[in-house]
Amino acid sequence: MYSIYWISNFLLIFLIFIFSTSALDKAINFKKSIVTFSNFGIKKNYAQIALVFLLGVEFYIAISLKLMGVTLINLLFITIFFSTVSVVIFINIKNGKKNISCGCGGILENDNLSYSIIIRNIIFILISLCLYDKELDISNAHLIIIFIVIASIGFINLSIKNLRNFKKNMINVIEKLQ
Repeated sequence: MYSIYWISNFLLIFLIFIFSTSALDKAINFKKSIVTFSNFGIKKNYAQIALVFLLGVEFYIAISLKLMGVTLINLLFITIFFSTVSVVIFINIKNGKKNISCGCGGILENDNLSYSIIIRNIIFILISLCLYDKELDISNAHLIIIFIVIASIGFINLSIKNLRNFKKNMINVIEKLQ
């Protein structure tokens, strides 16, 4: 029980660190972040609004996690946040926009979009679910758990299909080279 306490505290501090460094990096590099958001196909005016909203959400989550831990509201915010970001990344990957920054900021920043970012986001959702320390009311919790499981299975399935397509493409390239 003692080690679970330390592990859960470490994971909570890790999530707080992730959200706060991500938000701080975007705030410090505001103009660069607008360009990154614009690369996702968002018009510049909307990119500014989206960025301010995103900063507010990230700062709220970081502060709220510090003050209250993982509450049901925080769990919902984290799930919606990472799910939305994952959908935007997925759409851009499918549209061939892989060579742009993910816009994550902080230690999560990545210069290329990939399915590993989506998987990482699902892991953050699962960590948050594990840290949710209240007794789950089954009438509410099952919806969250079902959503997370379906999203995880869906993204894993998409990753497997993407690997198969990659293999086919590589075989085609090799055949063309011969």
